[in-house]
Amino acid sequence: VIKEKQLHDIVLFAFMTGARLGEVVNLRWEEVNFQSRMVLITSTMYYRVKGGKFRPIPLNDTVLKMLSERKKNGEYVFRGENRFPGYPTWISRQFKFAVLENNFDKRLHFHSCRHSFASWLVKAGVSLYQVQKLLGHSSLRVTQMYAHLEPSNLHNAVNILDSKGAVEKQRAQSSGDNYGPFQESKL
Repeated sequence: VIKEKQLHDIVLFAFMTGARLGEVVNLRWEEVNFQSRMVLITSTMYYRVKGGKFRPIPLNDTVLKMLSERKKNGEYVFRGENRFPGYPTWISRQFKFAVLENNFDKRLHFHSCRHSFASWLVKAGVSLYQVQKLLGHSSLRVTQMYAHLEPSNLHNAVNILDSKGAVEKQRAQSSGDNYGPFQESKL
């Protein structure tokens, strides 16, 4: 449980969007579009978006609610007027204090929010291609580092064929196709 509101909102945003720390601290209100439910992180003279000029980030209901409840205090969503240049360092340290205070695994760090975002999506069945796009990775190889497939995930994948009647559905659509060694009568 994170008690400090600013840090709570920052961690919530990072966890629910997979945003990098630099993207979070440089997020400006003009990049938030409540109607399209998107944030468009853009490069500026102070921050360069990794891998390009911009990165779209879709927002879920939880993040939209949190953002709509925040008071617009300046140009930046998560940077108050009194914040100092070491703001990303402050966030990282406060996150670590919260981890230790709540007896979480001490190996956790702020980037763990991004890692958890990706891992939880993969475990929920979201394709690696979609996770790649959500994280803003240019290569699927980078995204694969976040995909920790457990045996249960692999079983769930093959069980789809049982649970949804996929074989019967395919058979009905193919009517009379040759299944090689698996002739229709053998299925």
